[in-house]
Amino acid sequence: WKRGAGYSENTVRIIRAVVRRALKQAEREGLVSRNAAALSAAPRVRGNEGRALSVDQARALLEQVRGAREEALLTVMLAFGLRRGEALGLHWSALDWESATLKVTHAVKRVRDRASTSELRTRLVIGELKTARSRRTLFLTPELVELLRRHRARLAEERMAIGPAWREHDLIFPSALGTPLDPDNVSHWFSRICRRAGLRPLAPA
Repeated sequence: WKRGAGYSENTVRIIRAVVRRALKQAEREGLVSRNAAALSAAPRVRGNEGRALSVDQARALLEQVRGAREEALLTVMLAFGLRRGEALGLHWSALDWESATLKVTHAVKRVRDRASTSELRTRLVIGELKTARSRRTLFLTPELVELLRRHRARLAEERMAIGPAWREHDLIFPSALGTPLDPDNVSHWFSRICRRAGLRPLAPA
């Protein structure tokens, strides 16, 4: 039914995974006799699903966040094609203002909380990128450098306003409390921006 409704194969795969895990927990608790979702076949995800935006579409998205807190995040993601976890894992210490370079070394991701007995309990972690291909250096334009300077000044004001509640992680794109942003929440936000710009809802990788 989800395929017929126009959902992508990857979205259907994620929905199936969530239902399968939920029913597995229900089976353990004796709420269901067996996990029916585990009997279904996972949809194959083709690697050619397009994600590219045209220049006009990218500009339309940027217009939706002009002057907002998220402007710098969206601009950097669009400029370099960063994955959401990579963008959220960018650190100020990896930014060289003089050479106008920014190193991609970490990513934010959600992992299972091994301290929890429930498979559904997860937490956000900031982990180093494992492969040499993933770790790379971005070369910033003067416009991006200026945008990041304004963004840093905004964060400094937020940190002062919040006071002791701020949790410093040296992240360029943190939450309102300084903690890592949830990649899934960023995807939902990105889809809302797409709809406001009159584009088909998308989600960053």
